[in-house]
Amino acid sequence: MASLTPALEETLAVFEPGGEPLSTGEVTDVLDVGRRSAYDRLDRLATRDRVRTKPVGASGRIWWRPETDGPNDDTNALADAMPSARTLLESAPVGIAAFAPEGAFAYANDRFRSQLGLPRDPTATDLDEVALERANGDAVGSGSTPFRRSAADDSSTGGRRLRVEDSGRWLSVVGEPTPDGGGVVVARDVTSAVDLQTELSGAYAAAEDELSGFRERAVDGYANVDEDGFVVDIDERAASVFGDGTSALTGEHVRAAFGDHDPAVSIVERSLADGRTTETSDPIATDDRWLTVEAVPRDGGVSVYVRDVSKRVERERELERYTRLVDALGEAVYELDAAANITFVNDPGVEMSGYAREELVGSHVSMVMDEDAISAVGSQLVDMLDDDGPDRVRTEYDLQRKDGSAIPVENRLAVLGDDEGDVRGSAGILLDVSDRRARERELERYERIVETVEDGIYVLDDDDRFAVVNDAFASMLGTSPDDIVGVHATDVFDESFVDRATSTLEAAGGEHCSARFQEPVYTVGGESFVAEVQFAAFGDDVRSRVGVVRDVTERVQREARIERQRERLEALNAVNGVVRNVATAAVEGSTRSAIESLVCEELGASEVYGSASIVESDGRADDDGRRSTADATAGPIERAMRTGSIETAADVSARDLDLAGRDVPAESSWSVAAIPITYESTLYGVLAVTADREAAFTGEERAVLETVGTVVGNAIAAVERKRALTSEEVVELDYRVSNPEDLFDVDVTLAGRITFEEMMYVGDDELLVYGTVTDDGRETVHALVDAFPSWNAVSLLGPTGEDATRFEIHMDSPPAFLEATANGGYVERATIEPEETRIVLHVPPETDARSMTAVIREAYPGASLLAKRQFSRPDPSMLGLQQQVADQLTDRQRTVLKAAFYAGYFEWPRDVTGEEVAASLGVAPSTFSQHLRKAEEKLLALLLADADARVDSTRVDAEE
Repeated sequence: MASLTPALEETLAVFEPGGEPLSTGEVTDVLDVGRRSAYDRLDRLATRDRVRTKPVGASGRIWWRPETDGPNDDTNALADAMPSARTLLESAPVGIAAFAPEGAFAYANDRFRSQLGLPRDPTATDLDEVALERANGDAVGSGSTPFRRSAADDSSTGGRRLRVEDSGRWLSVVGEPTPDGGGVVVARDVTSAVDLQTELSGAYAAAEDELSGFRERAVDGYANVDEDGFVVDIDERAASVFGDGTSALTGEHVRAAFGDHDPAVSIVERSLADGRTTETSDPIATDDRWLTVEAVPRDGGVSVYVRDVSKRVERERELERYTRLVDALGEAVYELDAAANITFVNDPGVEMSGYAREELVGSHVSMVMDEDAISAVGSQLVDMLDDDGPDRVRTEYDLQRKDGSAIPVENRLAVLGDDEGDVRGSAGILLDVSDRRARERELERYERIVETVEDGIYVLDDDDRFAVVNDAFASMLGTSPDDIVGVHATDVFDESFVDRATSTLEAAGGEHCSARFQEPVYTVGGESFVAEVQFAAFGDDVRSRVGVVRDVTERVQREARIERQRERLEALNAVNGVVRNVATAAVEGSTRSAIESLVCEELGASEVYGSASIVESDGRADDDGRRSTADATAGPIERAMRTGSIETAADVSARDLDLAGRDVPAESSWSVAAIPITYESTLYGVLAVTADREAAFTGEERAVLETVGTVVGNAIAAVERKRALTSEEVVELDYRVSNPEDLFDVDVTLAGRITFEEMMYVGDDELLVYGTVTDDGRETVHALVDAFPSWNAVSLLGPTGEDATRFEIHMDSPPAFLEATANGGYVERATIEPEETRIVLHVPPETDARSMTAVIREAYPGASLLAKRQFSRPDPSMLGLQQQVADQLTDRQRTVLKAAFYAGYFEWPRDVTGEEVAASLGVAPSTFSQHLRKAEEKLLALLLADADARVDSTRVDAEE
């Protein structure tokens, strides 16, 4: 074994014999040298077969050390121990190489290295990098070359021709294995032989093509014509076409020889003239056949070839007949060959596809069919080829057009065979089924609608028997569709129903007419429901019809409820109109009599009420002096006066009512409502209203009518109060209660002086009372608040400057002496002292003093009327101002202004804050401020306007 240099020994020591492979980078790191130096060392070791290597990945390589080092001794002997043999090998006219086991180089002569372009000391890697190809042009892999196989599989390799791509040389390579497991390869340069063989093959192919062309042209006959146009040679088949025989035609000019066939003469002369191959454009007709003639230039003339195309012409004519027939059908027709390529398509097919005919013919059918369609048609073709299979089949798929759209088509397919019975392709007719698909989808939608709608649907035939019913219709009747189909219509609907439907359709115009009506229908169980039936006739007889049945029981009931609600709404509108008009009348200063007349006229004139009247009271619900009534309203009126709430009566006969001359049946049933007209605790009378509606005076209508009683009472009280405040004449009633304890039926010791100045309502059931109390009466006020359940709380607001303090009391109901203000007057003052109580009232002149006194004495039996005085207001302008204030300020603004005044809000310093007054009124501080500012603005506007008027009047007097 040859010795190694120290550098190679160092590199070899990196590996363990039979150990794990290492990469180039790993060896580089161990040796601590450059990567190129490490690679050169490894490559030299591989050349000496001391390490093995193979590529990994795209550009990497691994190296390992075999268990035994170095090539076989016999191999070395071949190169090292026999110098004379080496000289012989180097001078050989062929390339020779020896390979050690596993394919490493043991020897290669100069010719071998030159043939393959190898370096002087080639490695196995260098050999693997040589690009080789076989005679058929396939590349040869490194493991497949004879160089490596001779040493790899212990077998001989016969001579192979391989081409070296870099040099373009051809080598004939032979390999033999050696006993030690290596191999010897001999490579001979055969480039010249290959080139010669290629040249001979080309010449042979050209000759074969010429001979083939001659055979093709000379199928039915030939003739040779010289350059002057004379026939020099003609075979029997051509002679039988143009004349009586070869001897008669040879030597004749083509015009004489082919004289009966002008097209043949013409093409021969043209070919002689221009030296180009010429052929008849159309077949030439003879007595019993069709021919084509072709003139091909040659040295010294032309060769004339005759072909019998009779069969082709017949096929073309037959094809033309079929093509015309197919085009006449107006449908797309196509033909495919056995490879599914399109060989024919007619004009409708071209138009359907969107492609040009040239694009379709010759293309695979996948141009217009997707994979699923091709698979489906292929399966059908397989079935048709079976002995028991059908002759024709139909299938549907989407034809793929050139623009990317698709057309649903039905393909009527047939298999085409040749004369030997083999399949040569298929043909089919394509029908555009877009319209049919649309109709089918529409029919499917209708079927789904019929089965999914909640309405019942049925079809009657001309015998009035059910032909079709859906599940919803059967469910309405409590049965199944199978139990209805075939049954006569009168077994489901009663006979009158069927007759009515038929007569309705006949009256509507017969065929294609429709009608609708409502009718009760009975289920199998005997229950009924209201059905709305809409039906239409079809066919020649109106008895054939389709119907839609809808259960409208709930709708009918709902409409009835809506009608009742409509009547109630009309009643509410009428009542609301009365409320608005009454409010307007109160604001405009109407009298009590005008308001009462307005209410009765408005309600009596409405369509929802029969009559309206007011029964007056003297102000007490249990008074016996009220006006009596003779009709059936008396009972409810008496109850309303007694209870103070609305009372009703139903089923009252019209003859028992005063309906103000209305023309109504005497036996009609009416309802009566008696509505108390109240203000606070005062009853002014009862409003009696009649109506002939079912369920009248219930629900919202009852609540609104109660509101009417309250609104009318408020309006009357407002009119009376305004009259008391703005009247120029005032009556003062001065009452004295000798025993003040009678005022308050409680165990309270009176002290000091208590003066009540103002009372105002701040809610439906709450009022504020303002007044003053002397310092020694404060405890009395607190004791009274504690003693009376309806007196909720007292607040001492601040001093008045007269050894007295303002107070504010929250009450649920007023003291009896304050109730007198509801009768059209107001309390001028009420002073309570231990010795006596004085109550001074101001009322309008027309007020009945005896009735007022009766009210006071009922509350305080010890009360006596000390004086009744009538006087005129001292300042007419102030009277007018007060009337304007009453007109301009709203109730809420008036209440806020009075509460602020009597609570001491306008004192300086203020006794109370705005927040405290707002809390007393039960409103937000911002709301209190808003109402107060509006009231102050209106009051100042009135005062300033009055002052300006006075100034202007004075100026006029001075000028006069």
